[in-house]
Amino acid sequence: MKKVTKVVATLMLMVVVACVSGCNNTESSRTLKDDDGMPVVETSTARDVTGSTALCGGVVTADAGGNVEERGVCWDTQSNPCVRDNHVIAGSGLGTFNCEIKGLLPDTKYYVRAYAISSMGISYGAQMSFITDKHAYVDLDLPSGTLWATCNVGANKPEDFGEFYAWGDTMFRYIAYEWRTYFYCNSDDGKLTKYCYDGAYGSDGYTDDLTILEPIDDVATAKWGCDWSTPSIAQWQELFDNTTNTRTSLNGVCGRRFTAKNGEEIFLPAAGGVISHPAEGGVIISEIGDECVTASYWSSSLSTEYHPSYANFMFFDSKECYVGASNTMCPRCEGLSIRPVRSAK
Repeated sequence: MKKVTKVVATLMLMVVVACVSGCNNTESSRTLKDDDGMPVVETSTARDVTGSTALCGGVVTADAGGNVEERGVCWDTQSNPCVRDNHVIAGSGLGTFNCEIKGLLPDTKYYVRAYAISSMGISYGAQMSFITDKHAYVDLDLPSGTLWATCNVGANKPEDFGEFYAWGDTMFRYIAYEWRTYFYCNSDDGKLTKYCYDGAYGSDGYTDDLTILEPIDDVATAKWGCDWSTPSIAQWQELFDNTTNTRTSLNGVCGRRFTAKNGEEIFLPAAGGVISHPAEGGVIISEIGDECVTASYWSSSLSTEYHPSYANFMFFDSKECYVGASNTMCPRCEGLSIRPVRSAK
């Protein structure tokens, strides 16, 4: 008798476990037939994937006699996402739907499924997956179509300072930013070996007609790939002309937020910059200037208003921003921040 009771109890436990497991499995992986009383939904392939967004969707092909009260997509970094995870609602009823997923992490694999909810329960489409771009960007709806990165080179978050680079030098030197360490300066005579339109500043009278960084010398291209570049002074000017910038902070870091008419925005941290200057005894001192107060960001444009040992940059302090070919120039050897851009996809 005791043996029979023990067997019955064991069987009852197995039934309970099977029921619980079956409910979880039904919610997380039901693919749906139009004759089981549940809506039928299919998941579309993700498209227009960036470093932080993706366009996803699906189609509800049948409702099995019950009204589809809600439809949308759910996503997660773990397989078989459900509505208890991240999800976005895309209306109701039958038909095709699309929705944009935002706030994704760069270079991350995501799983996505379309879902439909009726009075009978929740149905899910087949699972799809996609990988976000390595670097996130924002479409500020600028006239040129230029897309601005959300982070500096060397940074993982918008508020991170990132790394400093001399103009046209793809080597991160930490703090040794001076003419004797500058890649395109002849250490023997202290004169330029590239990007020099005036022989008075060129080594042995060297000249060329280069006034925009070539990809091989652009740190944004070297570090992030051929789709990315350092913005030209014209692109910086376009950003200023088509956004409203305000001094603010992000997660405790001071900087400026540039907000476009379409509501999209980027944040530039006040990272300072590495400035080298002569000290007593002819020693060169390099120091990081005015963190959380000022910011200096390179353009890809050589100064044609002054002389070729200078390049144009964007600068802001606690009061205002400065940009323009005639009033924002900096010695090419100094270490400034890089905020990459790319062309519209």
